[in-house]
Amino acid sequence: MQVDKNHIMCDQCGIIKYRKPSHIKKFEHHFHNKECLYKWMSENYNYTKERIKVKCDFCGEMVDKYPSQIKSRDHHFHNRECMGKWRSENMRGVNAPMYGKHHTKASKKKKSKTSRVPFEIKEMTLELAYVEGVSMGDGYNCNMHGFGVSSIDKDFIDKIDRSLQTFVPDNVPIHRYCNMGDETSTGNQIHRLGVYNMNLAEYLNKVTDNKHKIPDDIMNGSYEIKKEFLRGMMDSEGWITKKKRKNGYVFQISFGVTSLWCYDVKKLFGDLDMKTGKMHIYKFENKKLKDQYVFSINLFDYYNYGMGFSIGWKQARLDSYKPIFEKHHKKLLKNPNYRGHR
Repeated sequence: MQVDKNHIMCDQCGIIKYRKPSHIKKFEHHFHNKECLYKWMSENYNYTKERIKVKCDFCGEMVDKYPSQIKSRDHHFHNRECMGKWRSENMRGVNAPMYGKHHTKASKKKKSKTSRVPFEIKEMTLELAYVEGVSMGDGYNCNMHGFGVSSIDKDFIDKIDRSLQTFVPDNVPIHRYCNMGDETSTGNQIHRLGVYNMNLAEYLNKVTDNKHKIPDDIMNGSYEIKKEFLRGMMDSEGWITKKKRKNGYVFQISFGVTSLWCYDVKKLFGDLDMKTGKMHIYKFENKKLKDQYVFSINLFDYYNYGMGFSIGWKQARLDSYKPIFEKHHKKLLKNPNYRGHR
């Protein structure tokens, strides 16, 4: 039950919790946490089906099974222990599944049909450069499963989706997930995207050396390629702050990661004629935490060269800098040595 514009009552325990108006409008039911969600679903959804008793193939005890389980399996067991003992007695020698066969590299890599769909990335494009930037930041690559990313920003996932569609084959699906109850501790809904194809993951791992370096195609790429790669990086690991002061607002835009290739990212901004600040290295007392490498970017240059963000709230904060930019730009136009627009 909705209490006011920004507060909703948990359908299970009755606790009132803050939610965005868009979140309240989007979902019919709301819950305090996952425990409340699961408890409510167990009480309001009936997943039980009629079970049929069958005999365990090893110990002979009767066990309840769903009709679908009986139909899909030739043998039935009371538990894993019975299954293991039965297999050790009946699946040896000539009855072993791999008797007389040998594993090959191809058989070890066998996965779902879509994960084996071959496709080749022939040339660097702006969309691919953006995805490579994301993969170095929030993205994750697994040679056995594929490429994926999760974020609370739907517009960020939308941008990645559009970029992937330009070079991923039509027969390789791009999966989108946004499940009820899958949210952060602050109540923000988590949006997920996955491309379950080993070729894409292997390519991203190869060009980035398993996220240990910036791809050579980017470091040696054109101005636009570098720019689009940095957009993917800034959407993932960049941030913009806006603080109120007596004379107005103070803006700062920064980038930070826990890897040494942060220096290469700083160099890429320099290649685009954008000024950057000094590299700061933050060390933690907890040895399990990696050192943090952080540097700032000249906000005037960032705005002037049309970098921008794909994430709405970041772009809105950048747009609020426009009046300050226009004020300083008029002064700079009078300077004959001004670099101008790209």
